[in-house]
Amino acid sequence: WFEIPPAALEHEVQKRFINDFYSRKYYHFTIAAGRRSYKTERFAKRLAVTEAMNNRDKVYHLGAPVRKQAKEIFWKDIKALSPKHLIRRINETELKIEYVNNTVLNVVGLKEFATIEGGYSHGFFISEYQKCEPEVYSQSIEPMINDVGGYVIKEGRPLEKSNFSKTIQRA
Repeated sequence: WFEIPPAALEHEVQKRFINDFYSRKYYHFTIAAGRRSYKTERFAKRLAVTEAMNNRDKVYHLGAPVRKQAKEIFWKDIKALSPKHLIRRINETELKIEYVNNTVLNVVGLKEFATIEGGYSHGFFISEYQKCEPEVYSQSIEPMINDVGGYVIKEGRPLEKSNFSKTIQRA
């Protein structure tokens, strides 16, 4: 897999995020950054796979506004990032990886968020949050993480008058 440039790894904001994340200081993280800041690579793909491999009996989700986009952003990369000896099963139809530690990593589209309601998530990683429906978090994701003391990471670009811009203003 490719190396993340040192400038991104040593960026003060990115270092603070990692410290806050691993200290479990918060359960709700918002990352607003431009393209090529490595936000999706570092704080969604790699972090989700690391969490899935290191924590037994958990359920994690990687989501984007629509399923096709979520598959395009995440699916090939999380399979490549997951060591083969730690994978029990890959379900190409459901976009799901089951690890030998009984943890499951799901890739989902959030436009159809009603399809994931009722489940739970120990960690939910959302890319392109600025393009998601405003109610996806409060109606689907928040109950899923609250039930098990999970967390959410929303990342995207803060476009004017988007749901993501409002989220940043409240943070």
